[in-house]
Amino acid sequence: MSSGRKERLCLPLLAWSAGAFLLVAGISGASAQGGASPPTLTGTDRGEYCYLGDLLTLNGTNFGLQGTRGSVVIGVPVVDGRGGSAFQDYPLSIKDWSDTQIHARLFMPGGAQLGTWVATVHRDDGQIASQTFVAAPCWARSEERLDPASHQPLPVTHGLQMTRFRSGDRLIVYGENFGIQPNGGYVTLIGLFQDSAGNLYYREYRVSVEGWGSFRIQVPLIVPDGAVPGTWIATVHRSDGETASIDFTVVPVPATPSTAAG
Repeated sequence: MSSGRKERLCLPLLAWSAGAFLLVAGISGASAQGGASPPTLTGTDRGEYCYLGDLLTLNGTNFGLQGTRGSVVIGVPVVDGRGGSAFQDYPLSIKDWSDTQIHARLFMPGGAQLGTWVATVHRDDGQIASQTFVAAPCWARSEERLDPASHQPLPVTHGLQMTRFRSGDRLIVYGENFGIQPNGGYVTLIGLFQDSAGNLYYREYRVSVEGWGSFRIQVPLIVPDGAVPGTWIATVHRSDGETASIDFTVVPVPATPSTAAG
């Protein structure tokens, strides 16, 4: 565990060798800037987490307020199609955020492998801290800790109508236990954005719902200015607070051919 600051989002250098997890370089960053104390991660609330919708608890200090740019990103080993694995970044939907504890919603990205994953807290001012944890196969657990049985069955996503989308497309999320009506439920998207200075940050925002049923939800893919194509996350928030997430790819809208003069 360590802390620091970086100007662009990146995860520690990690690799796979002979099928084993190899930590090539430590999880670190440059020293804090501006005199602000850097964030520090002191651990999680348990050793293993269920990859299906578990709440990842990150304990530490100096997380500050989430603000508009605070995020949690997981580095996950994903099968690369050539028999190997490469780590990829996936932002998580945030349940709550305080100066000393963050709860973020885990999910299983497509093609991901279980085992050691890396969670990185990106504070609102760009400083970071990272922590490894273990993602294990087990039944999803309710986000409601006091009376979890009252929130069963939990929502589950099974897939989308396609995997690559452009701005203006519709996202159709297939799954189960979403609820017949939203009744206060909603959908958020998380994407990567770039500001005028070239800094990258993740942002989660709500989108309007065009159709909601227990097995199918449809929303428009609204890509705001400054958004960057790549891996995005859609999260279904059921009315009782339970969630289910799924990843997809946003691709650029093709350039409109210019009309030849004359």
